[in-house]
Amino acid sequence: SFYLPFYSQPSTVAGMWYLMIFFVTCYEMFFSLALAAACPTPLTAANLLPFLLPFVSIVNGVIKPKSTLPAPWSGLIYANPLYWYVRSMVADILHKLPVRCNQDDLAVFNPPPGQTCARYALQWIESVGGQLVNPQASNNCGYCPYVVGDQFAATLGATWGFRWKGLGIVAGYTIGQLFLAYLAYWYFTEKGYGIGVGLVSALVGKVR
Repeated sequence: SFYLPFYSQPSTVAGMWYLMIFFVTCYEMFFSLALAAACPTPLTAANLLPFLLPFVSIVNGVIKPKSTLPAPWSGLIYANPLYWYVRSMVADILHKLPVRCNQDDLAVFNPPPGQTCARYALQWIESVGGQLVNPQASNNCGYCPYVVGDQFAATLGATWGFRWKGLGIVAGYTIGQLFLAYLAYWYFTEKGYGIGVGLVSALVGKVR
């Protein structure tokens, strides 16, 4: 329902948003099914869940950016579908969104006497990007490093062109999780194998 009021976003943005929500919801459902199928009792699944959720919830680039993660978490982040989900959603939602910097976010400087902020710094700002919030002022010039949300999203690796690639990766994780749920059910329930021991015993029995 985020994009329904006033229809403020184009269909390409809203459609991408709904598709991503659909795949992530399916992934969460299939993840739960796989965990339930792999555990002998609901209590076992409930005890394992607290060890799995922190990885999914924390190692996704939101609470701690990827560039600041220590090894091995900086590599394991690629195995987390929420990492790709967040990047795609940021690229999608911030596309062409005008940026209005707060006063605390501005870089404030004073131009030489007799010059306005625009006359002194506009050419440089056009070369590096950003905007002057008070171009006609002669003191306390406010510089905001972003004009549209795409510029901020690009610093996170969430470019506009990445969104469909991210959706494809999340869809792949979702389909893979479905197969994993079926595999876990077949392995632990249908065949009755344990964590390796039953399968090894069955293979040894066939050799004999």
